[in-house]
Amino acid sequence: MFFETMKIFAMYARVVLDRNTWLDAFRKKYHDAYDPHITLIQPRIISEEQVSDIKKRVSSFFSDFHIPNHRIDVIFDTLIPEETKTEKNCVMIGPKQNFLLLDLQKRLRAILVEYLNFFEEKTKTYEENFRPHITIGIDLSSDDYMVALNELGNEYLFKGSVSEIVLTVVKEHTIEEAKNVENMTVFYL
Repeated sequence: MFFETMKIFAMYARVVLDRNTWLDAFRKKYHDAYDPHITLIQPRIISEEQVSDIKKRVSSFFSDFHIPNHRIDVIFDTLIPEETKTEKNCVMIGPKQNFLLLDLQKRLRAILVEYLNFFEEKTKTYEENFRPHITIGIDLSSDDYMVALNELGNEYLFKGSVSEIVLTVVKEHTIEEAKNVENMTVFYL
């Protein structure tokens, strides 16, 4: 019997944040696992044989994609609360509007339309209703979630920029695999 080797791929924008001590402290307390990023393409399952096609499509896309100054500036100024009444609550902050990020994500989805086997079906909705954001608090109990929101208050504006888009292809959906540079292909705006 033949079994294909399965992989998981996703794409995200690396976000370089302007120096901000309150944000550093908040993230260290509530979400220190991943570097700041905006997920553009949610994790999807593919076969080993499909990896080269995806890389070729994305590489071709970025060779023709041009952004002034080779970066997208982002002002994070909108709280996106996500309370689930479980132990998996998130605190996210996004821009009120960023047409460049919305367009980029829409165009990436279009070139990857043949790869729709989502790792978690619920993330399909996130991707279809894309709201650019970075997560600054994750997997919080309802009590910790409320404490985090109170700690944020009304002053949570910060700035960042995007100049790199990362395609990750991993064997397992783990933090270690996602952070391993050997599993990343970086594209520059």
